[in-house]
Amino acid sequence: MTEQGGRQPRGRPRQKPFARHAGFCLPLALAFALAVAAPGVAHARGRGAPTPAGQSYYARVNLHYDARNEIATLNEHVLTGERIPVGTRVSVRSRSETRVEFSAEGRGEFALVIDRWGRRFITMDELFARVFSAQDPLAPDAPVHKLTRAEQRAIADGILTEGMRREAVLMAVGYPSPHTTRSLDNNHWTYWTSRRRSFRVTFDADGKIAEFRGYSPADTAESAEEEDELP
Repeated sequence: MTEQGGRQPRGRPRQKPFARHAGFCLPLALAFALAVAAPGVAHARGRGAPTPAGQSYYARVNLHYDARNEIATLNEHVLTGERIPVGTRVSVRSRSETRVEFSAEGRGEFALVIDRWGRRFITMDELFARVFSAQDPLAPDAPVHKLTRAEQRAIADGILTEGMRREAVLMAVGYPSPHTTRSLDNNHWTYWTSRRRSFRVTFDADGKIAEFRGYSPADTAESAEEEDELP
């Protein structure tokens, strides 16, 4: 497979850094809370917590959804889809082994879905633990003071920039599909922008983005070259 890129739609209003809690730098809270609350960046197959219906949680990462309001493990709407921002409060309505239906505060009804590319590689408990948290990741007392201003802005805008750490990447654009990125310890993560296009993120020895292949935050997926079909 080759990696391709996509373009982010032009004209989308620039989103201000998280400002829900006055006087506190919220994007920092998000990123570091992800690394602390979750079982590490490399939690590939750890046992997840139960996700009973009727409980409330918070979005741990930006959740990019499609036209059907679904967030799938392929995560192919990183560049072109709308997103539920990190820290949004959600309420679980129902849950099965491959689907969790939930409402996002002020945004409507959505579904977290394990698609056919993710079923062999992740359970719903694991997926749920990746993207939702029982603790507010924007809380003023969260241990978040290790992210740079550039990382904060990228998370708020839902884009990637060189030098971002893994935790910041996950919060900005969510998780790469587990069928092509088996471990988050890998130095190369592959994100799909459609079922025929993808881009690759490469990390250096310090765990920071060293380069992109086929990605530009100013691009749109429609202009990307076609690549091989998904396996």
